[in-house]
Amino acid sequence: MAPRDVELAFDVVVQPDVLVLLNDGLDDFLIMLFRSYPDEMITITKDQAKALRNPPLTVFEVLNSLSLHAPKFANTLKSALSQ
Repeated sequence: MAPRDVELAFDVVVQPDVLVLLNDGLDDFLIMLFRSYPDEMITITKDQAKALRNPPLTVFEVLNSLSLHAPKFANTLKSALSQ
């Protein structure tokens, strides 16, 4: 998953006046979103995985890819999904 894909996947739950710089705390920003909107973040991640067709990826494969850019967030979401 490219950084732009991450931004597009998660901008749904962000107010339009919030600006995230990918080089400035993406991991912390996504953790903050997860703490504020856990169900929405899980749904968005699952929807992102379902939308990927070439190649198709599971939600855990999406999170593995995301962990390159936001490892704390990816691990937090993996733990939440495993419960």
